[in-house]
Formats: sequence, C-alpha cells, structure tokens
Amino acid sequence: MLPNYFDYEESPQVFHYTSVLGALGIIESHSIWLTEYSSLNDTQEFLYGKELYFDALKKFTDREVPKTVEYIAALAFDDLQKRTNMLISSFSLIPDDLSQWRSYADNARGCVISIDSEYLSEDAGVAIRKVVYDKAVMQSLTFASIDVLIEQYQENPTNIDTLYDYARRAAVDLFSYKHPAFASEQEVRISRLVLEDIESEHLFKDVGGSSRNGHVPSLDIQSRNGPFGDARFIALPLQKPNELSAIKAVGLGSAIDLADKQKILEAIEKLDRSIPTWQSRIPYRT
Repeated sequence: MLPNYFDYEESPQVFHYTSVLGALGIIESHSIWLTEYSSLNDTQEFLYGKELYFDALKKFTDREVPKTVEYIAALAFDDLQKRTNMLISSFSLIPDDLSQWRSYADNARGCVISIDSEYLSEDAGVAIRKVVYDKAVMQSLTFASIDVLIEQYQENPTNIDTLYDYARRAAVDLFSYKHPAFASEQEVRISRLVLEDIESEHLFKDVGGSSRNGHVPSLDIQSRNGPFGDARFIALPLQKPNELSAIKAVGLGSAIDLADKQKILEAIEKLDRSIPTWQSRIPYRT
C-alpha cells in the first residue's frame, strides 16, 4: 500500500479547520471550495517536492537515466504548472488539535467541519490522498517513479505519449508531499485537476471527475480575492447521492464568540438539524 493512499474505512471522517466565516460559507452553500494551489499558503510545498524529484534524477545510480526521460519529466512538470491547474482543499485526521485551532481556525474562535470520507473517496469526483512527511519515504517513492519511467522508455522508446503520462502522474504525486515540520497535522488533501482553456473566463475548465457510479459532472470555475491575489476555485457539493449531507458534525472552537456560535447553530438548523455540534474543551490562551 502506498504511503499516501487514503482508506475511508480506516478514517470514516476527515476534518476541515476554518474560521466562523468559512464555516458559515460551507454550511450555507452546502459545498466546500477547492482552490488553486498557487494561491494557497502551501505553494512552496510543491516546489519542495519538485526540487526533491529533480535532485533524485541527478542522484539516481541504479542505472543511467536517458536524456529523453529527463526531458519528458521536465516537460511534464512544466506543463503541469502552465497548462493545468490543481485545485485543492485540506483536511486533517485529527478532530480536535490545538495547533490547527490556532493556525487555521482563528485562534480557536472558529470551527472544524467533519466530512464523510466515503463520499469524498467514492462519489465526489476528486482525488484524495494522505500527505507524506517522511523525507526518506518521499525519496523512495521518487526513485521508484524514476525507475518506472526508465523501464517504460526502454520497453518502447517511441511511445512518448505513455512516457509523458507516467511523468505527469509523478508530478501530480508531489502535491501529497509536505515538509516534515508539519507532520503533526496528519493532513489529507482532496484535489481536482483542471485544464487550460484560453477562451473561458478564468482561462481553465473543469472536465468533471470519476466516481463509483460513473462520471461526475464538471463544476463552474469561479474567482475570489485571496490573500495572494485573485484565486480560482470550484465549489464541491457536499450532498451525497442519497441526498443526505456529507457534513457529519460541526465542532466549535473553545474561544468562539457566543454570537458567532449562535450563527453557526442557526445555519445548521436551516441545513439539517440532525447534524450534531460539539465544542472543544482544549484550554486556549491567546
């Protein structure tokens, strides 16, 4: 089993820490945003993985890396950044974590939204992966992917399309790599890859995704003001095929304002009064 593989039976729920404003947006729209990676705080993480990958290409000693393989790998990474866009949303395996209340939920004045993992894995049309923090594991995976590229090239050196596809998959995997300093967060990421479309309003188009029941329809790409400028996103519905909500619970920060708490409770009441709420008891000092 690959270390970034996510098993929804092992982790039936994942947890999204956010501000009160963010929580209200999720509950009231019954959706969660997947935002382009280049406008997130984690932009450097992809570069971290990319540097690790190309460093591995230079250090690969099992056999010589053909120049064609190096070129196709570089092309796939370049195209991923220029001709496609990865839209991402982050979750945690931990429902009540002090560091994440502090970092992502407005210093414990926000919320944590519990989402049905089976829905995300099987029905939502997104990829879901556990984040890898162990550098030795990252290097091992990277060397393995390079080995696959070399084998593919040696078996059929004229089949550049297949070689490119393998290289593109290796590039996408880097979105599940993160610096070891963040390992305590136990992050899980969902993502959807959208394609360049210069004729569309936001220059990219969503082509939908796959689920256990077939194709998942495309979603409109929208734009909002983010901390680093305009950010493109899609709003992923949180309604399961059986029409029940994929929101399993809403946790309230230990320092949440009473007025904000009431807003959250009222929003849940309008959406689905059966969704439970709870409040963190972790002592928090501002």
